[in-house]
Amino acid sequence: MAHGVQPALAQAQQENSVALVKQSARRTTGLETRSEPRDYGRSFRRIALIFAIPFILLTARLWYLQIWQNESFQRLAFNNFIKRTPVSAERGLIFDAKGALVAGNRPSYDVLLTPAFFVAKDETPEVVAQRLERLTHILALAPPDHQDLLQRIHEAKGMWRFEAILVKRTITRDQVAMIAADTLALPGSRSAPTASASTPSTTWPPTSSAMSMRSIRMS
Repeated sequence: MAHGVQPALAQAQQENSVALVKQSARRTTGLETRSEPRDYGRSFRRIALIFAIPFILLTARLWYLQIWQNESFQRLAFNNFIKRTPVSAERGLIFDAKGALVAGNRPSYDVLLTPAFFVAKDETPEVVAQRLERLTHILALAPPDHQDLLQRIHEAKGMWRFEAILVKRTITRDQVAMIAADTLALPGSRSAPTASASTPSTTWPPTSSAMSMRSIRMS
């Protein structure tokens, strides 16, 4: 009996020792596995790619707007302005005690000039002077008025270049027709309709020359 118990006991102890060795080996293998450094390179490349794609797209869009479409947007910005056209109120009709018309209104035209369109970009002063000389000849401006207009054109800076300059009041029909015919040669200049006071003896077009710019600015 004792001989049968001892071998069984020894066998149990041996099996217990083998189980302990296996469990210890599993723990050791797990620790070694967990202690090994992980490879973060692939994850880092994925994150870098996620951030790089929007940056590349944004840079490409910025290059397209600032370089490729630069001239187009400059032209749009140049033409984007508010055009203010002054409209003068018509005078009321004046009658005498017998109902006869004493003073009324008659059609009239003034000449306006916008420096931003009259002087093109990168245009030489000689070309501008020739264009202004053509306008001076049509309107029969005096030399002081010519120099005054030239100075006002060069003094217009920034957004003031888009403000129309009054060149001459009450021009004749022939002058209106010549300015309309030379629209391409005189960019930025136009005749604007207005109303002037008249008496029954007044006819249009006026025969006398219009008021000079210098008298207009002094008034």
